[in-house]
Amino acid sequence: MAKENQKTKEKILEELKANPKAIAFLSVYDEKSADSFLESYANTKRLLLEHGETWRKWDDEDYYREWAEDLYWIIAQKKLFNLQCQWRAGQISLPIINSWEFLYWEENIKSCPLIEDATPEEIDVLIKYLESATYHDIDNLPHEWQNHYEFRDEETGIGAGDYYPDWYHFYDTHFGTQGLILLPDTMGEIEDKYRAIWRNRNGYDRETPPPKKPHIESNLDLTEPFIREVEDYQLLDYYRMYNARQENEFEKEQLGNIIDRLFKEPETVPIPAGPFPDAIFQANHLLKVKYMKVLIPEVHQNHLDRKAMGITYEQTSFKDDLTHFVQSQIEFGKEKLGEK
Repeated sequence: MAKENQKTKEKILEELKANPKAIAFLSVYDEKSADSFLESYANTKRLLLEHGETWRKWDDEDYYREWAEDLYWIIAQKKLFNLQCQWRAGQISLPIINSWEFLYWEENIKSCPLIEDATPEEIDVLIKYLESATYHDIDNLPHEWQNHYEFRDEETGIGAGDYYPDWYHFYDTHFGTQGLILLPDTMGEIEDKYRAIWRNRNGYDRETPPPKKPHIESNLDLTEPFIREVEDYQLLDYYRMYNARQENEFEKEQLGNIIDRLFKEPETVPIPAGPFPDAIFQANHLLKVKYMKVLIPEVHQNHLDRKAMGITYEQTSFKDDLTHFVQSQIEFGKEKLGEK
């Protein structure tokens, strides 16, 4: 790579030295310093040509547009989850193979044929949710939206648990869908019955003797207990300072990016009351919400336009393979029970 960069730089330098405009520009300067300037500029030009388009893609407009794109589709995730609750309870039938197919459509939510498009009312409620949320809420949105088992109460298995997304709670409150998470998981229980037969047949439910001693791996959770047990207090103090510095460095990087964006704003950005740096992060969140009010409806219209023109979205097949694997387990259980 270094050799390729050097060759590119040399080619650029050669072109510059033959460029009449460059020659005229530098003619008023000392020849030796002009050569040094061209050497430096040739390397700068190489970097600009190599990375310029990438940098362009990460300008502020794209930053806010990507946020709008991601946030718009959490409306669809909630609509799909509502259908999943009803399907699991046997209230509706859907053209799906089994409950794991909901994970496939979570990954391909833009193409999901099971749900209707977002309504203007749902978009308004999403905006209200963003306005009421904190930066921490939005920065920590779930990575999974269709994990029915995870979202139910851990102890009772009924109703919403601690991991039920705040956005789902907000939607439920506005559209009266709180009862859906309370519905019984009839289909899930049936699938589990058949899959348990497959697991038992393949040895997954058989007890295996525990190892004589557990393995220990490099683990941040174990580092401090190890230091407390083995080292002196000073090293523990160093370790805690190291962790604090790491967290500070991450926050500093985020703050630097935020401040850059705030400086570019044509209007003054108000900073809400609160401790530093939370107040800055919240100011950035409120600025995002300001842009979301404009961009999310645009994303919605773009989706409708694509749909009208028959333009499809790219789909991933990973969770589709998983759906069919689970179905083979279910079919095995049915066969063993003589239900096929």
